[in-house]
Amino acid sequence: MVNRVIPYALVLALLLVPAMTAGAAPTLEAIPQKYAALPGEFYPVDYKVSWPGDAGAYTVLPPVLPEVPWGEAVLLEVRSRKQGDINETRLVVGFRAAEPGDYEAPALDVRVLEWAGTPSPTVETIAPETPALVLTAAPLTVAVRKSRVPALVLAVIVTLLLLGMALVWAARRRTGDRSDAPRLTPAEQGRALLHEARRHRLDGDYYAFYRTLRRACDLAARISDNPDTALCTRLDERIDDTGYRGRRPSEDDLEGDFKDVEQLVARLNAHP
Repeated sequence: MVNRVIPYALVLALLLVPAMTAGAAPTLEAIPQKYAALPGEFYPVDYKVSWPGDAGAYTVLPPVLPEVPWGEAVLLEVRSRKQGDINETRLVVGFRAAEPGDYEAPALDVRVLEWAGTPSPTVETIAPETPALVLTAAPLTVAVRKSRVPALVLAVIVTLLLLGMALVWAARRRTGDRSDAPRLTPAEQGRALLHEARRHRLDGDYYAFYRTLRRACDLAARISDNPDTALCTRLDERIDDTGYRGRRPSEDDLEGDFKDVEQLVARLNAHP
């Protein structure tokens, strides 16, 4: 009798596990991304909302950031991904203080909408009073230090570096610099940066893409007598948009900015 009941019990258990998992509520976890920050530098905290099952079962709304009397709190990035059966939405909040010290980042509330049927196509139409799950992350300590390395250790490192440079310089004076490695021309350096930027674009890393284009713009400004200040300023705005505001540039912006920098690099052929 027992042997005949066991197979039915196993089948029933297998049917119940997905049903229990699909209805699991989301959880919130706060993960600091660094040990300490310098004065005026962001101390990023990763607030991770995760749940199993259907990715469209919940929508995570941007948090209302708390007031911090000792500095400011800024939403740096929002990104989502799926790992196996687990869905994750990460809200990266940066806390910044002007003076060294240990500060308390207050508790952070994150509103999560639960969809019983088809999710709403636009989050922008959701009113503030719409019922939602409220997940709360506990307060945490934000450490701001004058330097990440003790002054004595830093002094020893600098001394060793200067000593090493002096030994290398003395050795080259005795034997001469026998390096036969060809040096890249400005145009070759620019083309290498364009190749690196193109690779970052294919990888979807638009922040690194624009930082590399900015390096190419700096190279052209050093070599050329007529730097393109407007283009460099535009690239700085793109870096802030992709790195700190979480905005994805359009394909037209990506292609247009790349072409403009490519033209700058092409003009470097006239410089030895």
